Amino acid sequence: MGNKVNFSWSNGIVTTTLYYNNHCSHDQRVTVKLRGAVVPSVCLVTKAGTKSNVRYNATAITDVTKGC
Repeated sequence: MGNKVNFSWSNGIVTTTLYYNNHCSHDQRVTVKLRGAVVPSVCLVTKAGTKSNVRYNATAITDVTKGC
């Protein structure tokens, strides 16, 4: 396995979807910053060796940073 996590997202009018692919052999934590959400940032744990997506009730993701 590699040693990185890839992120991409699709901003919407009401919701935003974050897609990820964790190539690491361990879980990774990231902070997702959201625009237009009641809670402006959330902690996401990406499980080792998985890919998935998460939908947020927000108009946009403004940043994804390592750690929570």
